[in-house]
Amino acid sequence: MEELAFDEKYAQIYLNKDDKYLKIVWVGFSKSEYYRKALNFGLKLVFDNNLEGWFANVLDMKIVTQRDQDWTNDVWFPEMVKSKLTKMAILTSKHVANQITVNSILTKATEMIPFDTMNFNNEAKGMKWMLSRD
Repeated sequence: MEELAFDEKYAQIYLNKDDKYLKIVWVGFSKSEYYRKALNFGLKLVFDNNLEGWFANVLDMKIVTQRDQDWTNDVWFPEMVKSKLTKMAILTSKHVANQITVNSILTKATEMIPFDTMNFNNEAKGMKWMLSRD
């Protein structure tokens, strides 16, 4: 069962302890401090709860600044790879600029991340893939 663990106007994070995943739902543009706050909160949940799945709903997310893209790759992902995460599903943004941003972040992170990542246009399909442990 999903429980709301983080609730801000720019992002909500839901935790499912039974199925060992979190879902982060981004809304609009996030200033640097808020973007990092949400990602770090999610990272803490991953470690504190031994989560295996991360579902990022970026459907309504706007662009991430270059500085925050660099921070994500240089600081956040190196910490995330130390977790037990096995899958990261991403619900693709309807904003082209954000699609480019997310792809850029993942392309740079590909060499370091030991878990599978996949983009989806449908939340149900993304959740099904993320929850399958094969």
